Amino acid sequence: MKSSIRIISIHILTAVFLIGFFLPHFAHADIPYQPLEALPYVIPDSNGSVNIGSYIQGMFKLMIILTIFLSIVFIVLGGVQYVTTDSLRNKSDGKKRIQDAVIGLILAIVSWLILYTINPNLISFNFDFNFQGTPAVTSPTGGAPGNNGITTGPNPPTGGLSNDAAIAALGTGFTVTSSGNCDNQQDPNCTSLQGLQSSTIAGIINLKDHCPGCDNLVITGGTEVGHDSGPLSHADGYKLDISDSAGSGAALTQYLNTQLNSPQLNKWYNVTIGNTSYYMAHETDPNHWDIRVNPPS
Repeated sequence: MKSSIRIISIHILTAVFLIGFFLPHFAHADIPYQPLEALPYVIPDSNGSVNIGSYIQGMFKLMIILTIFLSIVFIVLGGVQYVTTDSLRNKSDGKKRIQDAVIGLILAIVSWLILYTINPNLISFNFDFNFQGTPAVTSPTGGAPGNNGITTGPNPPTGGLSNDAAIAALGTGFTVTSSGNCDNQQDPNCTSLQGLQSSTIAGIINLKDHCPGCDNLVITGGTEVGHDSGPLSHADGYKLDISDSAGSGAALTQYLNTQLNSPQLNKWYNVTIGNTSYYMAHETDPNHWDIRVNPPS
């Protein structure tokens, strides 16, 4: 029992390296599943689905939490044993229990740091296990091509505007930014508008026009790789990420909080503004608004 914390933590540390190697492949596996009940630490995508990458992330987060919790419990038990006995042997056992627990705690922290180095988003915890959103439904006619017959609306058209044409169509009042200061659609550190749908541009402009004080919305995510897949997704040109703090992000957040009646973080909501329908969430990885502009029916 004394070494159980150390053994568990060593397994977790090993799992970190395995996850770091395989997770990039799993994260892009298009094997969606819609859980009947919400799962701890597993956050569904905008279509209400989860995949194997989500399960691995959730499992690892749970293992880290359990290891830290058990380490603290054994430190307390070892301390109690050490101070409440006069036997030298029992004091030695209590001290050894504390040492093993501290080693387990250190290994858990090291695992956390390694995971953060692999991808900071992997340690974005969400302690609210419930989620809300519009689940995808199976279309009897087959749905959108390449999505296993699953659709959340009209079949998305192909094509879209070029990056430069999309920026020009947005006009003034928008800033496109990225951590990599680039617009390469194949680089997840870039923000690309290549393939953005005209209806999405019209919808974002409509949102800006209805939002008081939103004179500079900062777009932090577009059609570049790295987003959730599925119909009406980023890759299809229907979704944009907009900062909730940079530029007019604070004004946008205040406006949407009013429109959505104080929404919870990481929850998806349907809302109609003007004559445009949206599906959006205030996400925390990092903080931003993930906004889908539903195409006209």
